[in-house]
Amino acid sequence: MSKRIERIMFVIAMLILVILTLRACPAGAQLDRFMGGQGAVGNGAPPQQAVVGPYHVDFTDRLCVSDYSNYEARCVVMGTVQRLAGFSGRPVGIARDPADNRVYVSTFKSTAPVVPAGLWVVEPSGGVRALPIGTTTAPYGLALFGGFLWWTDQQGNGFWRLPTPCLTGCTPQVMIPPGTLLNPQDVDCRLGLGCLIADTSHHRVVLFDLASNVSTVAGIGTMGFSGDGGSALAAQLAFPSGLAITATGQVIIADSVNNRVRRFIIGGTIQTVAGNGQQNTAKLLPAANQNPLTFPITNPQGVATDGSTVFVGSNFVGAIYDFPLGGGPVTTVTATRTLAATPTNTMVATATATALRTCNVPCD
Repeated sequence: MSKRIERIMFVIAMLILVILTLRACPAGAQLDRFMGGQGAVGNGAPPQQAVVGPYHVDFTDRLCVSDYSNYEARCVVMGTVQRLAGFSGRPVGIARDPADNRVYVSTFKSTAPVVPAGLWVVEPSGGVRALPIGTTTAPYGLALFGGFLWWTDQQGNGFWRLPTPCLTGCTPQVMIPPGTLLNPQDVDCRLGLGCLIADTSHHRVVLFDLASNVSTVAGIGTMGFSGDGGSALAAQLAFPSGLAITATGQVIIADSVNNRVRRFIIGGTIQTVAGNGQQNTAKLLPAANQNPLTFPITNPQGVATDGSTVFVGSNFVGAIYDFPLGGGPVTTVTATRTLAATPTNTMVATATATALRTCNVPCD
């Protein structure tokens, strides 16, 4: 075999190894630093070398991040970080539609300098369009579902939607009246279920179902940490921020002030799957073969999942961690509690699988 052929085979083998490393689920219970480093901002570099301040993450066929600290929307494509767009306001929510490659971004308002809140779409061409937000005060968490863009109003305390791609003449619609929620952050939607919302300052997760009813599915409404192994409805949460729904109906939440990532199913039990409850003030990196349950994850903000791997963003540390979802079956218990209803609002119950995505903060 010639030296040239040997070199070609070696390069191919290394490329395969890199792809498997980036895409495969880690074996065993292991937490890694997927994104975040100490070098330059890192656009065009591998994710581990990028400086990132993630707020929310979104996974479709790649991981995208609302980079709050760097005022950018970014995705990881073919193993490198790509900058989609920069904003004058801080990006907080992000949702990518893999059907047309549009990326939707919400930006937070600020007073110094004065920047109003906004809702934007990054076109495949790279152009950025502002979207109408109606009387929304602060669009935050985003989700794509059933031909609509759904968002939480973090300061107006409501829930809205807008037809996509909203090229002309579209009007925002209130789905949960302002004042019903309290500083809601993330949202994720699934066919046959509806939309789950992190009702952050009510310390609970609520479901906006296909009949437009709103009910609590996790949390008793008082801040604290309790309930692992028991009913999700009897658990205490502390400012839940990010959430994601798997294809099997498991719900992953960033229990932010508890410094934990937790998992539950609606009507089932809840358990911690990552974080030891401590803050990572020293900004330590995960050790080799790091157990997710023994690592300090400070104020996890956004979560996303591809069904087997969970991605967790920590703006405080400036990193996105990943670990295998794993775990055993979740016990089902019978428990329901209705919070409110908006019977005049009807959610579209039909959608294609490619239209369902989370609104969280980059993997290809």
